[in-house]
Amino acid sequence: MNRGFNLKYDQMKENDPTTSQPDGDTIDQSIILYEPDEQARNICFVIDNTRWVFLNYSYLISGEYLPDENKIILAFTTHEVTMEGIKLEKLYYQIMDHEVKQLVAKDSRYNGLINDSSVVNKVRLEKISE
Repeated sequence: MNRGFNLKYDQMKENDPTTSQPDGDTIDQSIILYEPDEQARNICFVIDNTRWVFLNYSYLISGEYLPDENKIILAFTTHEVTMEGIKLEKLYYQIMDHEVKQLVAKDSRYNGLINDSSVVNKVRLEKISE
């Protein structure tokens, strides 16, 4: 059974099959994941709610996780993306599996409210010069 069917089944058990779910799975409203059957794979970085940038996973060359520095560094063909936050290991594996659809940088003052989820506090995008 796929994830979508389980959600509908749970809604039917609660006698409300009309409730809509957001696109993808949501982790603390800051990381949105793709559904398993979605084909287009881009990752959208939302930086300070003023700048949105998406990059296609097919141009992701490599990723590096630095647990001691709480950093993930992604190398795309056109950009280098550096993310800083807390509990980033799970997010690293989700990016490696092309599951993350949208990633929103959150203010670090809210880190204490997060239980087990990854939280990105800072995203830096640098365009690679040719």
